[in-house]
Amino acid sequence: MSWEDTTREFIKLTSPSGSIYQAYWRANDRTFEKKLGIFSMPRFKGDIVQDLGVTSVKYPLNVFFQGENQQEQSEDFFTDLYNDEGQWEVVHPIKGTIALQLVSCGEAVSGVEPNTTEISTDWIEPANVDIILSAEELFIKTEAAIAQTKFDALASLAKLRTDSYAAIQSSINTFQKVAGFARKVFDELVATVALIQDSFDSAISAFTASLALYGIGNTDPEDVGNDTIDIITIPAGANDDYSSRFNIYNNYITNNFTLTPETVTEDDININLTVEFSTIVSLATISDIIISSEFKSRTEIIAAINAVTDLFNNTVKALDEIQDLFSTLDIDDQFFSNIDTYTSLMKMFESTIRYLMTQFYNLSAEKKITLKNDRSPIEITVTEYGSLGENDSNLDLFLESNNLELDEILLLPAGKEVVIYV
Repeated sequence: MSWEDTTREFIKLTSPSGSIYQAYWRANDRTFEKKLGIFSMPRFKGDIVQDLGVTSVKYPLNVFFQGENQQEQSEDFFTDLYNDEGQWEVVHPIKGTIALQLVSCGEAVSGVEPNTTEISTDWIEPANVDIILSAEELFIKTEAAIAQTKFDALASLAKLRTDSYAAIQSSINTFQKVAGFARKVFDELVATVALIQDSFDSAISAFTASLALYGIGNTDPEDVGNDTIDIITIPAGANDDYSSRFNIYNNYITNNFTLTPETVTEDDININLTVEFSTIVSLATISDIIISSEFKSRTEIIAAINAVTDLFNNTVKALDEIQDLFSTLDIDDQFFSNIDTYTSLMKMFESTIRYLMTQFYNLSAEKKITLKNDRSPIEITVTEYGSLGENDSNLDLFLESNNLELDEILLLPAGKEVVIYV
C-alpha cells in the first residue's frame, strides 16, 4: 500500500455529541515522555533511575477552516470544543482513526486572512481505548493487515535452507505439491469465470518457470513465493459467496498439512516452512474472502465468526505441534513456527472479526416459519416483505435463502420450514 493510499487531504473530527467537522491540516509533531523514578542518594555518584513506562501520546493539532462558510464552521467547532465532555474520534490524515481527549484550545483571531480561521488544539491519547471504527475504515484496515501478512509470509521464505542439493530439492518438491493441490482444489472455482481461469493459468505458468530456475544459480525464493501467492489468491475473486469459498480454502489448508513430515531432519525444515507459507497466505485470502462477501443475515455472520475463529486457532495449534517435534534438537536445528508472521496474522484476525461485527449490526435477524398450509413463494414474499422488491429482489432473496428449486418455486407444502429476514 503506497503513501498516497494511506494519507488523506483533510482531518475529520467527531465530537462526543456527534457533530462532524472536516478541516485542513498541515503538520504537527506528536510526543510522549518517559515516566522515570529518579533516586538521588547521598554520597553516591549519579542517580538510580527506574523506568516506569511512558505517558500517553500528546497530539497538538492545528486545523484550518477555509471558504465561504468557514466562519460559521470554525465558530461551531470552537463552541463544541468548549462545551462537549469526553473523547473525540479523530481521523488523522496520516495516523488514521484515533480517540483523543482535548487538553486545550486556542483560536488565532486575525483579519489578515479573512477566508481562513486557524484553531490550535492540544490533545492526549487516553490509554486502553477501544476505537469504534466504521465499516469502511475497518475494510481499509483489514486490507492493509492482509497485505502485511502476505508480505511477512513472503519474507519468512528467506529462512529456507539452500546449503545443500537435498535441502533445495525438498523446497522444490513441496512447492510443486502445494501448487498441485491448488490446481485440484481450486479447479471448479476458477472454471466459473473465464477471466479468473486465464489469470490462474498464467500464474501456474509463471510459477513453473520460476521454480525451474530455483536452485540453478538462483536461490532467492521471492519469485517462486510471489507466484505461489498468485496461485492461492486469484481463485478467491471468482465470486462473492462466503460459504463456498471458505469451504474450498479450508479444504486447501487441510491438504497442505498432509505434507508435513513426522521426522525432524534439516530437509524437513524446508518442507515445513513451505507449508507454513502457503497456509498463512491461505488464511490471508480467507480474510479477503470475508471482507468481499455478501452476507444475508446475522446468523451467517455468527457462523462465519465461529468458523474463522476455529480455523485460525486450529492452524496456529497445528503449526505449534510441528514446532514441538523439533524441541529436543539443538537450537540451530529447530523449526520455529510463525516467527515472522504471528503478529501480523493476529492483527489481521482481530481486524477481520471486528469487520464482521460491523456487518452483524447492519443485517437483519433470521426468522423461521413453519407453514400451516400450502403456500406459494410469491405469496409468502409479498406477505412477509411487503412486495416482490425491485426487479423481484425480495423474491430472489427468499428463493436463495431457502434453497428452493424445481416445483418448490411454484408451491411449498404445509409443514415446510422457511426462513425470512426481519
